[in-house]
Amino acid sequence: AAAGRGPDPVVIENRRGLWEVHSFPVRGGGAVVLLTEVGLVRRAAELRQRFVQDLSHELRSPLTVLRTTVEALEDDVDPRLAAMLVHQVERLDRLTAELYELATIEAGQMELQLEAVPVATTVREVVVDLQPEADRFGVELRVDLENDLQCWSDRRGLYRVLRNLVDNGIKYNRRGGWTEVRARSEAGAPVIEVADNGEGIPADELKAVTQRFYRVDRARTPGKGGLGLGLAIVK
Repeated sequence: AAAGRGPDPVVIENRRGLWEVHSFPVRGGGAVVLLTEVGLVRRAAELRQRFVQDLSHELRSPLTVLRTTVEALEDDVDPRLAAMLVHQVERLDRLTAELYELATIEAGQMELQLEAVPVATTVREVVVDLQPEADRFGVELRVDLENDLQCWSDRRGLYRVLRNLVDNGIKYNRRGGWTEVRARSEAGAPVIEVADNGEGIPADELKAVTQRFYRVDRARTPGKGGLGLGLAIVK
């Protein structure tokens, strides 16, 4: 079979399984051919996804107990310590939920309920939910919306995408900055944008930021936390 040249593989099947074939030309003539057993790669990916799902699920019960215990102790310990404990438990709970959600998406188990979703309603829900965080970071939240705009989408999925993008626009901004959600119709299709005036992402890292667990240079954003899952979920 003719092999795909460079990054574009050809998939072939024989009695031993399914294979991806890459061909890379060699200077002076000839080629190097790389064969990858697709079935083995898929099985490894499935095992990884199942492990992450199971781990995230098992962490939920002890986290619930831990949260309840911390809340019960709030009146008996130093307020600053109590606030720190609550913050860290909430952070663990959020990271666990993100791990489970990403694994569920990658396993193709996320059930989507498609409907005509009013964009303005979803955007305002996101803004209301994230306003306390914006106030804490000193970032102004703005909206520029066509009120009658609708999007054929999964309501929860649209909310999740916008929340993650706006959350990033707040956390990786500067005090006094702004984050804005814009929605309009272009050629009969809805266009939704999230913009901010923060430091931005280096051009050479734009393609990488949607990979799971990838984070732009941590030294530039100390104390922001996170596992680098938010934009992977958005993708």
